Amino acid sequence: MATSTSFLLQRSAPARPGILTLLALATVGQAAPAPQDDALQSQLVARCEVAMETGRLEGLVVVVQVGDTVLLERGWGRLPGSELAAPDTLFRAEALVEPLVGWTAMHLAEADSLSEESMLHQLLPGPFPEESWAKRPVTVQHLMNHTSGLIGWASSLPSDGKVTTESLVLRVAELGIESEPGSCFDYSESNGLVLGAIVEKVSGMSVANAVQARVLARLELEDTGWTSDGPPKNTGDHGAAREFAGQLVDAPEGVHPFAEDQFCSTTADLAALLRALGQGKVVRKSTLEKMLTERTLNGGAPIGVGYGLNFASIDEVDGFSIGGSAEGTTIHVAHYPESDVTIACLAAHPEAALIPLERDLTRLALGLALPGATNVLLPPEDAMKVKGRYQVGCTTLEVSVQKDGTVVLASADAGERVLDYRGAFQFVAHSDGDVRFEFVVPEGGDHATVLRMNDHGRYSEAIRVP
Repeated sequence: MATSTSFLLQRSAPARPGILTLLALATVGQAAPAPQDDALQSQLVARCEVAMETGRLEGLVVVVQVGDTVLLERGWGRLPGSELAAPDTLFRAEALVEPLVGWTAMHLAEADSLSEESMLHQLLPGPFPEESWAKRPVTVQHLMNHTSGLIGWASSLPSDGKVTTESLVLRVAELGIESEPGSCFDYSESNGLVLGAIVEKVSGMSVANAVQARVLARLELEDTGWTSDGPPKNTGDHGAAREFAGQLVDAPEGVHPFAEDQFCSTTADLAALLRALGQGKVVRKSTLEKMLTERTLNGGAPIGVGYGLNFASIDEVDGFSIGGSAEGTTIHVAHYPESDVTIACLAAHPEAALIPLERDLTRLALGLALPGATNVLLPPEDAMKVKGRYQVGCTTLEVSVQKDGTVVLASADAGERVLDYRGAFQFVAHSDGDVRFEFVVPEGGDHATVLRMNDHGRYSEAIRVP
C-alpha cells in the first residue's frame, strides 16, 4: 500500500490572508476578472485538448464555472463502458464517498450528535476497548485529518476477499497504530473506514442513507447517489486512488465498504456539489471555516488537508478540492470561494494528471497567465550539492540526480517527483509549477543543509541528514 505526505513542517514565511477571510468576503456570483468571451473559451478548450493528447486520454469531461456563469461544459471521447463523455454522463465515483462521510460527520457535529474530540474507545468500545485504546487516544479529528496513525486495513486482507465492514473495523483494531496520534500525517484508508462506522452508529442508519439525508438531499442532485443500476463497471485491473494533499495515492480495490462501488454521479453534479459546500448549503459557513482551518501535528507542523477536503491555492487565491480514481476514471473538483470559481474534471484514465489541468483552467478563468517552462541546465558540481537525504516530520526525502541531470525527489510514502531547475538552487515540480523547492547551500559549503518547500502557499523545511 502506498501512502502520501504533504512534505510540510515548520513555516518559513509569513502567513497571508487565508481561506477563512475569503469565505467571509465571498458572495454568490462574485465574478473573476476574466470575461466570458469566445477567446477565453478557445483558451479553455485548447488547454483541455492538450491534456487529452499528452495524457493519451480516451475521454475527458470538464466544467468551468464562475459564479452562475458556465464558461465551459463539454466532453471529449468516451468513458469506460463506451459511455459518451459528457457533463451529464453517469459514472461510478466511489472515490468521493470518503470525503462525503467526513462532511456527514461534521453535519452530525453541528447537531451535537458527535464531537470531534471524542475517542475511538468512547464511540466504538466493541472493537476498540478502553483498556487498550484509552492509551492510544485517537479522536474523530485525527481520523478526518489522517493523523490517527491507524494502519491501513488493505495491508492484511484475507486471500478469499470475504470481508464485511465489521470485519474490516475489527482488523484495523487488531493492527493497531504505527505512530502516535497527531504525530504523523499519512493517508490510511482505515481513517475513512472507522469514521464511516462511527457515522453509522451515531446516525442510526447506513452511510449511504446518512450521506443522502444530511448532504445530498439538501442539494436535490438527482443524478448523484447510490444505485446498482449505474454505468457498467470497468473490468480492467486499474486499481484505485484517493486525492490526498495534492496528489493521487493508492487505495484498496476489490473491497468496497459502505457500498462505495455503487456510488454514482455526473461531472455537472460534482461542480454543483462543491460550489454548494463553499456557499454554506451543505454545512454552516462556520463549520466550513473549521474544516478549512490549517491543522498542525503535535510538533507544530502544518498539514495539507482539512475535514474531508484538500487545501488548494493558486497565486494567493485559496480554495479546496476533492478527487480520486476508480473503475478506470480519475476525478478532480476544486472550488475557490473568493472569486466563486469552480472546476470539475473527469478523465477516462486511472492516473490522469487532472490537478495541473484544473490549476491551468482556474488561472485562465481568473485572467492569470499560464506558467511558462524556463528550465536551465543544472551544473554537475551543483548537482552533487543537492543530492542526499532530508528529513521532514516522519518522512525521509531522497534527492537523486540521473545521468541526464534530471533531479528526482522521492520518498517511500509519496513515490517520485521530477524537479525542473530554475537556477540559484531553486526548482519546481515538473507536474505542478505551484510546488517549489529551494536548497540552502551555505557559502563555501559542499552540500545543501536545508530543503525549503512551498506547496501552494504552505511552507516547510526539511533538514539534511547523514
